[in-house]
Amino acid sequence: MKNLWMVVGLLMLLYSCGQETQQQKPQAMTEEQYLSLGDSVATNAQKLLLQNLVNAIKEKGIAAAVGYCNLNAILLTEQAAHQYQVSLQRISDKNRKPKNAIQEEQDMQAWKAMQHLMQDTSKHKKHLLVNNEQGTTYYKAITIAMPTCLSCHGEKDKDLAMDTWNAIQTSYPQDKAHGYQMGQLRGLWKVRFTSSEVPKG
Repeated sequence: MKNLWMVVGLLMLLYSCGQETQQQKPQAMTEEQYLSLGDSVATNAQKLLLQNLVNAIKEKGIAAAVGYCNLNAILLTEQAAHQYQVSLQRISDKNRKPKNAIQEEQDMQAWKAMQHLMQDTSKHKKHLLVNNEQGTTYYKAITIAMPTCLSCHGEKDKDLAMDTWNAIQTSYPQDKAHGYQMGQLRGLWKVRFTSSEVPKG
């Protein structure tokens, strides 16, 4: 009888351990959670870049801020990526830096889909979520949303001052990111999730 109770006790202990392990297992993210987190990552990264850019413009002027962006934009993007533990990138068909050019077929398909989505005035949030064997990737539109954007991305003989144009040519010899008008699609935030688990906290 004593041995029987020992066996029962051992089985109960193993069962409780199994239940605890099951409860502690991280929960996989839902599509809604991917969309929410992707939007947070892209929005906060955009705010971080804009805040630093505005400060640079106030301190040094628009032309000098071009050089600041050249040195710091990717570093600030990497900072945001590290904070959220994701892969984060800005991409465009008219890139300023070669590193930001659309290169993957999935990115090109997302770009074309976003162009169609931009024409749909019933959709307020311009974003996409792609799930495939590579994982889950969130895309969010980057638009020319403020007149200040045209100071660096507008039309050469209309919006860009000559010193700003010269600074762009010096910092970005292969620049394509100009000639835009208000409201146009300029690029995409690309957030590739490295984990399918709900982040802690």
